[in-house]
This record gives sequence, C-alpha cells and structure tokens, in this order.
Amino acid sequence: MRRTRTMTAARLPMGVVLLVSAAVLHSRLPPSWHLPWVLVIAIVAPLSVWGGIRHNDPPRSAGWHHVAAGFSVYCVGEVIVALDLLLVGPGHWGKPVGTAVGMIGWPFVVSGARRMVASGQAHLDREALLDAAIITVGVAYVGWYTVILPQVERNGFLEFSALASTAFWTLSVLVFGLLVAKAMSPGAWSPSLGLFAIAAITGGSSAAIYRGLEFDHAWQSAPITRITMAVAFAAIAAATRHPSMLASAPRDRDPRIWPPIVVVGVGVSVLCVGLFLAALGVLPAPEVDIPGMSASGVVVVLLVARIGLTLRAREDAKSEITRKEARYRSLVEHAFDGTLLADRDGIVRWGSGNTGSVTGRGIDQMRDRSLFEEVDPRDLERFVDEFQQCVAVPDARMRGTTRLAPTGGAARWIEYSLVNQLDNEAVASVVVNYRDVTDQQQAREALVHQATHDQLTGLPNRQQLIDRLEVVTTQRAPGRAAVLFLDLDHFKVINDSLGHQAGDKLLVAVAERLRRVVADRGTVARLGGDEFVILCEDVGGSVEAVAIAGDICDALDATVPLGAHEVSAHASIGVALHTTAEDTPVSLLREADTAMYRAKEQGRNGFVVYDGSWAASTATRLSLEGALRRALEQDRLELHYQPIVDLVSGRTLGFEALLRWTGDTLGGSTHPTLVRRPTPLEVITVAEESGLIYPLGEWVVQRACTDLAHLLHRTDGNDDLFVSVNVSGLQLRRHGFGHVVHEALVASDIPADRLMIELTESVLVEQSSAAQETMGELRRQGVRLAMDDFGTGYSALTNLKRFPFTTVKIDRGFVEDLDGHDADSGVVRAVLGMAAALDLQVVAEGVSTDAQRRALEQLGCTRAQGYLFGRAVPLDDVIASLEAAAARTA
Repeated sequence: MRRTRTMTAARLPMGVVLLVSAAVLHSRLPPSWHLPWVLVIAIVAPLSVWGGIRHNDPPRSAGWHHVAAGFSVYCVGEVIVALDLLLVGPGHWGKPVGTAVGMIGWPFVVSGARRMVASGQAHLDREALLDAAIITVGVAYVGWYTVILPQVERNGFLEFSALASTAFWTLSVLVFGLLVAKAMSPGAWSPSLGLFAIAAITGGSSAAIYRGLEFDHAWQSAPITRITMAVAFAAIAAATRHPSMLASAPRDRDPRIWPPIVVVGVGVSVLCVGLFLAALGVLPAPEVDIPGMSASGVVVVLLVARIGLTLRAREDAKSEITRKEARYRSLVEHAFDGTLLADRDGIVRWGSGNTGSVTGRGIDQMRDRSLFEEVDPRDLERFVDEFQQCVAVPDARMRGTTRLAPTGGAARWIEYSLVNQLDNEAVASVVVNYRDVTDQQQAREALVHQATHDQLTGLPNRQQLIDRLEVVTTQRAPGRAAVLFLDLDHFKVINDSLGHQAGDKLLVAVAERLRRVVADRGTVARLGGDEFVILCEDVGGSVEAVAIAGDICDALDATVPLGAHEVSAHASIGVALHTTAEDTPVSLLREADTAMYRAKEQGRNGFVVYDGSWAASTATRLSLEGALRRALEQDRLELHYQPIVDLVSGRTLGFEALLRWTGDTLGGSTHPTLVRRPTPLEVITVAEESGLIYPLGEWVVQRACTDLAHLLHRTDGNDDLFVSVNVSGLQLRRHGFGHVVHEALVASDIPADRLMIELTESVLVEQSSAAQETMGELRRQGVRLAMDDFGTGYSALTNLKRFPFTTVKIDRGFVEDLDGHDADSGVVRAVLGMAAALDLQVVAEGVSTDAQRRALEQLGCTRAQGYLFGRAVPLDDVIASLEAAAARTA
C-alpha cells in the first residue's frame, strides 16, 4: 500500500502538467469544443476528489469532506452554465442559476479550510477568522474598484455576474490565506495543503477573470481562463490524492501566522488580475479614479503586512510561552516530586503525570475525588486540620509528613507542602507538592528503634523505659502501676564458663519468655547485662503485681538449651508499686532494685515486694558508703589481727587481718543516720555494691604486708609468721589484682609465702576465667590460698582439687558444738581426712572453749583460731604480746 501511494504521488506533477498542456492546446481548437471540455472536467474533477479522500481516508476527515462537498456544488454550477450555453445558447436562465449554485459551494470550501487549520481552542479560532475577515474585506474593497465600480460607471447598472466575480475572488483569497498560513507554520507544511492553496487561488482568479471578461464578451478569446480553471481542478484533485493529506489533520498550534508569502501572493494576484483586465481594454476607463484605487490597494497591502507582522510577533511570544510551558511541564512530569491542585474542599482537579509512581494511583483515578481519601486513617484528622488551616489564610503554607492510605503493599510515607493559591486567578487552587520519603522515614524509624531498643533482644532499653515511667509518674494517678526489677541468678557463671555467645543466647531466650508471659499486661525492657524491668501500667495493686512475678518465675524454671548444655534461667525479682504522687522513675527503679537484692539475700529464685520501711536502711547504707569513701581518702581505717595458733605447741603461727573503723567521728552532723560503728559485714557489703571494694582491697593487702614486715622486724626468731587477708571474688575477677599483690610484696620486702589470701566458696560457684587466671598467678608467685568458711557454700568437695588451694578453714558452725555431737564431729573428721588426702592444711575457726580445742586435738586438727586464743587487736598489741611471750621463754 505504501509503495502504491508513493508511486501515485510521483505521478501527480506529471498529471498536472498534462492537464495544463491540454488546456493550452484546447485554446487552439474550434470554439465548439470549449463548452464540452468544461463540462467534462467539471464532472471528472469532483469524482477524482471524492475518490482521493476515500483512498487515503485521512484522520479527522470532516474538513476534507466539507471541501469536497463545496467543490462538488461549485462544479454542479459550472455544469449548469455549460449545458445552458451548449444546448440553449447565451442569454438564458442557465448562467445566473449556475453562478448562484456555484456560490453556494464556496461557503463549504471555506468551512473545510477552517476545520483544517482549527487549533482546537475556540477563542483562538475566532480570532483567526476575524483576522482573515479583515483581509477578505480589504480584497473585496479592491474587487469593488477593479470590477464592480467600472461596470456601474460604464453601463449604469450592476450585473449579478459582477457580484459573483467579486465573491468568488474574495472567498478564494480567504481560503488561500488560511491554507498558506497553515502550510507555512513550522512543522505543519505538506504538499497536499500546498496543492489545495494553489487550487483555491487559481480557481478564484479564474472565476473572477472569467466573469470580468464576460462584461465585454472577450472571454471566448481568453484561454487564460481555461488554463487557470484546469490548474485549479488538477491541483485540488492532486491534493486529495497525495498521501501527505494524512498529516493534514487539525493541530494544537495557533494557525494565525500570516507570513510574507501571503501578502505577496494576495498582492501579486490582485495586480495580475488588474493588469490582465487593463490589457484587454476592460480597465481602466478614463473616468476611473486610478489614484484612489492605487491608494486603496496600497492600504490593503499595508494592512495585510501590518497584521502579518503583529501576528508574527504574537506567535513568537506564544512560541516562547509554549516552550516555557513545555519545559515546566517536562520538569513537573519527570520530577521526583509530585504536584496536585485541589479546590478548597480538597477535591483534586489536576495532577502531574508522576502521581501514580508516588501514590500508587494515577491522576486519572484521583481526579475529581477527595484528596483526603489518599491519607491513612491514622493521620487523616491531623491532615484535614492542616488543610483547613491553609485554606483559611491566603498564601498560607503548611508542611508535614503523612502515611498514604494502604493500597495493598507496604505503608508509604510522603512529605508534603500545602500552599494556598485560591486567590491567584491563574491557579485558583491549593497547591499540594509532595515526595516519597518512605525510605527516609524507615531509616529514621530504624535509628529511633536503635536508640530506644536493646540491640540483642529487641526489647525497649533504659531510655525508653525512663520515658514511659515519666509518663506514668506525671500523668497517671497513683495506685495502678508497678515496676518489677529482674536479675538473673548466677548469670556470670554461665557467661564465663560457656562463653559470651551462650550468655547472649540465654538472654534472648529469657527476653522471649518475658514477652510471652507478660504479653499485654506490661512493657518488658532490658537495662543491660542480665537486668530486666517489667513496667505494668494497669495492675490492681500488689496482688496482681505479685501474680505476674510468680508467672515469670514459673516461666523461667524451664531449662534453656545452650549447645551441649541445658541451664535454668532462675531470677530474683523486686517489685515496687507506684503509690504516691511523689514517685519518680528513679525512685521506683531504686525501690524495685532494693527489693530485688532482698530477694537474692533470701535465697534467690524468688520475688520480694518493696517495703517503705526500708527507706531508713537505704539512707543508712548511703551514709555508710559516704563514710567509707571519706575514711579511705583520709586514711582513717586500720587492720586488727587475730592469732592463728598451733594446737599442739600453743605457738602463734600467723594472724588474720580484719578491717576496723577507728575513732568515733563517722556519725554526727556529717552522717546523721550513722550513729554507730558498722559491722565488718556491712562494710564489705557496701564496698562491693558501691565499687569501693577495689581501692579498699588494695589498701588492705598493702597495709597487711607492711604491718607483717614491721612485725617481723620487731620480733626476732618469728621468721615463719604469716598474715592472712580476706579477698572478695570481685577483686579476684578484676584484671590486675595479681600485680597489686606483687607490688605489695616487693614494697614490704617479705617472702610471698608469708601472705595467704582467703577466698569464700562463692568464688567456686561464680568462677570465671579471670578469677582462675588470677589464682594461678598468685600461686606462681608463692602466695598461699585458703578456702574460707568451708562447708557453708554450694561447691562440691572435688572442687578443692580443681583449684590451687593450700589451706582449708572449717566454718565456725561446725566447731561450736564439737563437745559431744557426733554429727558435727563426723563432718570435721571428714574434712580433715579429705584435706590430708589432698595435702592441704586445715584451720578450725571460732574456737572459744577448751572442750572445742580438746575435741579438735583428738580429731587430729593442729591449727585453730578463735576467742580462746585471742581477739583481733591492733598491731601494737600484737607486737607487745609477742614480745612478752618471747621474754617468758627466754
């Protein structure tokens, strides 16, 4: 099909040449051939036009159909004239009727041309027709002076043919101008339109010349009329046959461009018609106002030129506006941000093309629907309020973020701005600019989650817990909230013995059990390490809080598989109730923490509810901590020494160093709650809880070594004396304790085997790799290690073989009733037998009577200490007693 159309187009110029040549040759034939020739082409030409339209089937073909219809009617008029002249002769009704019929066809041609150049914008099309009308009136004015007025002046009357000639000429100029304007517009030219324009101007000129010559009966001798007629018919037929008519559909551009070629074409046509008529003697008559006609013609030409320049300038401005609009539209369409225009009620009236990529719904789905339908119901109230605030104030601007209504996928976030442009006539809308910030929002939420949640368990962390407690204590009435402070029992043992990965796995398992047990009854948070807190914001007092604590203990009883091991995650829980308006997050956590330590003191794996009466003891503890800190800073502590003797010889073998306060200045105005001297157990407990155990332990080791050196120097002959120092498991696990002991031995210049470190059985239960490493380091230095209070802890006897102990100290509880109690004597006998088997020395503690001493001797125990041999006394008293004993034996 394309090849056929191309070949047809290639033959069109040759066909036009042949038609024109036939017209020229026809002028040499006898006059009797003229009218049949006109009759034939008036019948063939319309058929060719309709055939071309049907063959090409152009889009929006209404314009071409109007042209074809008008041309067909015009040809009917020509046929009527030709038949009348051929069959009847001149002077009958055929000529005026045919002329009138031909004139009826021209409005159809004009309508078709208007449809071809229509822009689709009514106001612009009306302006185009108005501009064309100005030109047409000017041409009619010239026609009046060149055709009608001369006839009136010559004949004294106006013939219908003169009016028809002027009308044909004027309408042809109108069509010619419209088509040339269309064809000369950038990107709109086509051969089909060019041929149509040629047909219009040559056809109009032919009719005008034909009617003008007829005034003086010269038309029979003017072949130019048949030549122009043949060219016009051939051109319009070629226009409908040419394939380029497919591109001649109405366009979006403004066709009101009158380039200089229009002016030149009209001017040349007017000049040629006038000159041709003048050459034949028809014009001008002597009495015709040649200067007036010339002036009128010049005015018309200038008017056309002026309008052309004006329209060209306007078209240039419009082109610039169009380019800017296209640039803006391209930016809007391809921008990451989207734009919507909504009325004051939130109804979407326009949107950018990228709307669907952001909202998930295209603009076609959103247009004429409420903007509020696109907002997630959770954010709808806030967004509507902001929109109404923006509408209420001219030029107001609002910014925010919101979630979009779900569309089946993941939630999407947008950041938006609202700008009130309702009073701006060019916009008359609320401008909604928005962009997808889902990734940014998710990243922000992830950062917030990291900042407020524990990374290991995913539970809320301390900061989020404090925030929730702040809300509870400031915005809720007392009596409905409870805080449960949970600490895992012996977690250190599991973490150190099985590794940190096993410890982490245990913490994750505990967190999951806590989530499941607490469920919607509270919020589970992890403070750090093995400490968890459960905040219950709506409980019915202590009964319900205790029930939750009991459920937690039951849930943690089940073992947790950790590789090849299974462990139980028992916990101690402290419960504190929000009972007064004075409660704060810190006070509730402190009370729950205190209750948790009470639970540990009562045997662990249980829970205790905080008692308000404990506040006094808490204040005492704080005072004691402060007093201990000041005593260390001011060197107001000292060591007292209790002797360790040989039961066989009664000789003193060494001493146990015991910490004591000095002076009576720890109470009074500085620490009013501390009105007595604290016991050694209270001091050690406070030191361990406050972290003062580390500087205190170093001080004790250094002072004990220094005192022993001084003692050895004062008492000659007692070179085998040793000193025993109690050390906390915390000290032993801290890196560098072995170095502290080494430095103390070097500074005091005493042998390492003169120092014995006493450890409780809790070291075996809460053993760690650091503690074992420190014990090995001490033994390599030569320092002795003693297990203190043996028999009261949880370790098996086989643990004595695992650790490098040199001495076992039997707890005083097994010594107190040795006189006659077989069970107790059996325990002591078993310990002595085991120690002998392991090559360990044994020291019996708490010996206070001769009966106990004799029983120990009978059982084979050779070393003991207790009030029977002496109480703990200052170093000076020790020196004095040793010197006295030496004097007695001298």
